[in-house]
Amino acid sequence: MDSSNVTLSDSETTNAFIDTQIKASSSNASSYKATAYNSPDFTLNEPPNTGIYIFDNGLYTRILQPIINNTERKILIQCALCSFNKITQLKGFKSSNYVQHYQNKHPTVAYNKTTEKTKTKIQNIPSKNIGFTTVNPNPRAPGR
Repeated sequence: MDSSNVTLSDSETTNAFIDTQIKASSSNASSYKATAYNSPDFTLNEPPNTGIYIFDNGLYTRILQPIINNTERKILIQCALCSFNKITQLKGFKSSNYVQHYQNKHPTVAYNKTTEKTKTKIQNIPSKNIGFTTVNPNPRAPGR
């Protein structure tokens, strides 16, 4: 029988596609080579010893994500001043997008050594909770 005249049903076509994807992913998995970041013993350097300004100066916090087989390890990065969060690969991490976030969303905050001369360092910004701790506990009391 000539195979060029064979027509597959939708389910047969789908199954053939899935089989091809499984074979491709298993061949990729066998070629994956884990880095030192995927070691269970790997830990992040704690501020102020990271060597990266945005972490050493408290602009962002980092949380190492669990190891997932056959993928590079990821890190959750959270802005200290707003709800911005992003998960990114630890290998080849670049801080430029995070600096850009501060330039756009927090323009009064220093995001590198050069801007410390003209902008406020994050350590000098009052905490969000301070406003709540200084509120008059009895708002109906006569003014002082």
